[in-house]
Amino acid sequence: MKSEPDVLQLDQFAVFLDFDGTLAALEERPEEVLPEPRRTHLLKKLQHQLEGRLAIVSGRSIEVLDFLTEDSVIALAGVHGLQRRTATGQRDDIPPHTRLAECFAELNELRKEYPELILEYKDSSLAVHFRQIPQVEIIVKQRLEALAFRFQLELQHGRAVVELKTPGRHKGDAVAAFMQESPFKGYRPVFAGDDLTDETAFQAVNALGGITVKVGEGDSVARYRLPTVESVLTWLEESCNE
Repeated sequence: MKSEPDVLQLDQFAVFLDFDGTLAALEERPEEVLPEPRRTHLLKKLQHQLEGRLAIVSGRSIEVLDFLTEDSVIALAGVHGLQRRTATGQRDDIPPHTRLAECFAELNELRKEYPELILEYKDSSLAVHFRQIPQVEIIVKQRLEALAFRFQLELQHGRAVVELKTPGRHKGDAVAAFMQESPFKGYRPVFAGDDLTDETAFQAVNALGGITVKVGEGDSVARYRLPTVESVLTWLEESCNE
């Protein structure tokens, strides 16, 4: 893995970006992340200069991404690819698993034992954040593994979070789908992300001969690395100014 990617010549690329940990600093609670003027200005500039070849690919829902980006990006993939909105604004979603509500009720009981746990219900998935109480990581993982097995749900591990999700798609699938559509088709893809959930997108972009950027530390199949959210924003701003 090379240390840092070169500044992009935007007329050659389609750009895909994770959100939390890539465009926004990680916070203790998901709702503590808010819209930010610098980020919104950058996304509007990228959306314009890339002529629509920009997509956010995140674990957040599309509705939350619209709020956090202040409606600056049209093409979005939410809930790790289970939700997708194309560059023309059309929705392409996997229907939520019917047993997630039962899982939520069971995990609420676990939260009564450990009030510091944060449950995030995202329609097609259910995330349990244990950043504030890391000593219960094994308990959380065992409980979610049992629920995933019982209800045939997928288990998605992330940084201080475990998620039960509807089977069907991941971030790599979302990127591959965008790359088959206008205006992305025919351009070289770029993907930047920071977490385990981004590895499938790195694999998809590597297979297409694109540029993959791991944000922060940790093993990855990405070919480049940037150390921080600040360095990602600076890299993208410099690319806009080329």
